[in-house]
Amino acid sequence: MLKSIQGKYTAVIILVVTLFLSVLLVINYLQLRSHSFSAAEETAQMLLGHADKQIDLVFGEIEAVVQTLSELKSVKEVDIPGMRNLFISNVLSRQEYVRAIYLGTADGHMYEWGVGPGFIDHTPTFPDDYDPRERPWYVAGLHAGGYTLTAPYVYASIRAMGITAVQPVYSDAKELVGVLGLDLIIEGLQKLVASLHIEKGGKLILLNSEHEVLVNQFEHDAFRVLDLKRWEYPQMLSGAQPTTLVELYGDRYLVSRTTNEATGWQMLLFVPHDEILAFSNANLKIILFFDIILMLLLGSFVTYISRRLITTPLNEVITVMRHIERGNTTARIPLVQSSAEFKLIARLFNRLSDSSLASAKRMEDEVEKRTRDVLRLQKENMRLRIIEEKDRLYTNVHDSLGARLTGINISNNVAKHALERNEITLMREMHERIERNTQQGILDLKEILLTKDSDILTADDFIMFIEEITPERLSIRISPLRADYPKMRSSSSSAVVFSSLSGWSSRSWSPTPSSMLRPIMCSFLSPPKVPG
Repeated sequence: MLKSIQGKYTAVIILVVTLFLSVLLVINYLQLRSHSFSAAEETAQMLLGHADKQIDLVFGEIEAVVQTLSELKSVKEVDIPGMRNLFISNVLSRQEYVRAIYLGTADGHMYEWGVGPGFIDHTPTFPDDYDPRERPWYVAGLHAGGYTLTAPYVYASIRAMGITAVQPVYSDAKELVGVLGLDLIIEGLQKLVASLHIEKGGKLILLNSEHEVLVNQFEHDAFRVLDLKRWEYPQMLSGAQPTTLVELYGDRYLVSRTTNEATGWQMLLFVPHDEILAFSNANLKIILFFDIILMLLLGSFVTYISRRLITTPLNEVITVMRHIERGNTTARIPLVQSSAEFKLIARLFNRLSDSSLASAKRMEDEVEKRTRDVLRLQKENMRLRIIEEKDRLYTNVHDSLGARLTGINISNNVAKHALERNEITLMREMHERIERNTQQGILDLKEILLTKDSDILTADDFIMFIEEITPERLSIRISPLRADYPKMRSSSSSAVVFSSLSGWSSRSWSPTPSSMLRPIMCSFLSPPKVPG
């Protein structure tokens, strides 16, 4: 397929479009990736801000509850039934993260009600030597002089670690009544963070001011902790950028950090890297799918267009060329092409074909004319050669046959005289000389006419030689000779020789008339007569 122009053209277009779409795909991917990270940073900050606000709301509500309770008359006057109902109702309404509410008085009494482990009928049990004034929460409340959150510590009524929201309680006379506390165990904080339902698979880590881990959503078995761990990655807490990309627990996360104003805790939000790129990857798959569809459609469209605009006109041109190659010189490209370029090619090709055909016609006419001239010159040359050959033959015949006939005439005269004197021996000798001269004359004539002496010419086939060879060489017409002597061929070979030579013997021997030569030639060629 790639050997044809259509295949190469289609492949090049598809390759260029593929490269273009690939580059565009890479650019889109980088843009989407950058946008995803920017959006993820914004989303992480938004999620972190939402979590921060939720924690602010929860702890603001806790602060409001603590402060409100500290101002109630039943608390200031240490009304145990009133405090019981009031404390239990507030704990039950917030039991997901609030464990108990209590009041430690300045005289060392402890009044606590709550829910969960360590409580029986909402009432805890304490050791006999328990003194609330010595507990960390009481000391922290007095030291703060107002609402505050304690550092994490282990509760006395249950083996669990938590924090306490404390508020000193004063009577109307501004005398210290005690310290009001609201317990939030670490397990409750974890439930509180889980209730935030952070999107994008984000996980939250809470650190106190000492960089100790209060809540770690990566550790699902962190309930009932008795000892807090320090955060192992302090580098995440430093730096000017509030958002950074880190690797934690074998995965990559986008980390955003902030400090909660209500608690002073640091909040770290971890958004998985895969979740960040999920949007860009999904969009990239969609773009890639449509790119493939577009490439297929483009390939089909380019193939159709190239076939219509390039391949079909080229096939018509090639078809006409093949017709011309097979000898159909009248074949022409039709001027119905779709593009101006192919119309121009067709017009120029047809014009070239017409010019070539006209040139070939002119060349054929010129060749025919020159052939006629050559033939005319050859005929003229042949005529001149025939004339020259005739002159040569006449000269040779005159020289050769003249000598032979002279010898024959002399021998014949001697033979006559010998016959009169009855000299048989001399007469036979003369006849032998006549016969030798006759045969030698025939051979000389054959050599002169044929220019070769490879064949022996006898009197029997001499008439054929005279009739066929001589007219071809000399263009001598012997038909009048046959008309004058119709019976000469059947009489004897001597008559034939005489009839053939009588025409030119008179020219060679002009003083001797043909009527005188005829009996001499017949007598020379006749068999000798031996006297009886």
